Amino acid sequence: MKKINNLFTTDFNREKDKKSNKKRNQEKNIFEDDIIKFVRIIKEQLEEYNYINIQTNLLYDARRDGDNYKYCHSKCDNIPNTFSIVTTNNGAKFGFFRSIPIDGDGPWREDNKAFFFSYDKNKIYKIRKGKYVVGFDNTCFIQTIGFALSGNILNDKYSYNHQKLNENFEGFTENYELTFGKEEFYVRAFEVYQLKY
Repeated sequence: MKKINNLFTTDFNREKDKKSNKKRNQEKNIFEDDIIKFVRIIKEQLEEYNYINIQTNLLYDARRDGDNYKYCHSKCDNIPNTFSIVTTNNGAKFGFFRSIPIDGDGPWREDNKAFFFSYDKNKIYKIRKGKYVVGFDNTCFIQTIGFALSGNILNDKYSYNHQKLNENFEGFTENYELTFGKEEFYVRAFEVYQLKY
């Protein structure tokens, strides 16, 4: 009887591992598709990248590298041409491209190539002419995403600054458009990539 129970437990665990691995692979493939799509959008938006073979380098993954903004800075500071992908707790997904380097201790600066992209709405939000892309206040999100988020990236509750986004970026027609209408949200996944060419 004991032997039969052990066999059942082993089979059960094997099936559980298969399901877990399948789920991980599905999540990985979904993110890979997001990255490919974002690179294509960058090429469409910025002519200088259009005919270049672009590779991507994952600089920072909050789930892999730790979700405190200090870890993000240690991986991403002083690197230009980065894009970030964010998934929120209610399933919203968006990305942000910036050409100027991420900098842990700098002033507000212009980046006339910066833009947001909503995967959910398949929509681009370009920075307005003469507007500043981000401020630097020792948080990683405000530098890589473009609006103020702080603390531990995956654990803190965030408030969407609709007014600030609308002042600096074109195309927002709804309140809290990037997060399915939610003013407050949690981040489920956050990754920063560098374009290499």
